[in-house]
Amino acid sequence: LPRLPRRARAAEEEEEEFTLEDSVAEDWGEWDDLEDVGAEGDTSFLFDASDGDDDDGPEAGDNLFGFEFTAPLTLWTIPEVASVGATLDKAKAEGWADDAVVGKASYGDLARGRLSGDVDGFLKVVAQREGPGKHVVKGVHIIGEGANELVQLASILVHSNATLEQVSGTPFAAVTLSGLFQMAADDALAKVRAAEALA
Repeated sequence: LPRLPRRARAAEEEEEEFTLEDSVAEDWGEWDDLEDVGAEGDTSFLFDASDGDDDDGPEAGDNLFGFEFTAPLTLWTIPEVASVGATLDKAKAEGWADDAVVGKASYGDLARGRLSGDVDGFLKVVAQREGPGKHVVKGVHIIGEGANELVQLASILVHSNATLEQVSGTPFAAVTLSGLFQMAADDALAKVRAAEALA
């Protein structure tokens, strides 16, 4: 069961009145000090209504999608689509494409993927070389059954600066879709080794 805030529990024990406003003030500071806080459904942060512009749609779109989207993006479609972090296009735009490496794993190459019947699904990982034997995961993109669940692990990898080497060396449970991460990391590292052999 959820616990009441500390002050609310103390007030309950002493039979004092404790309001929702008291609870919010305890958690977030005084009401008057709160700025730029919107209620659910508040879209005012998307555009400046005071500019007199009747066509705020493009401005709202720029504000909504014009920044780096670091939280996982999930689309509840068939097949599911999920993504977090950088793409290869972003690597090119930011000038680190020469240090980028991409690995891919197909659902069809994994027992759990074949069991799901979604053999066309895949997981793609984008990493950046940051030194010998260190390739940091910068983005993960998934299409297929369970993508919207798998992206949670992807988000942890991206935000913790995990490396392909760490992912490759991590034991994953058998007959699970999470094994796609290891397969994609192995694929990317195989490409790195092949490129190093040619150099």
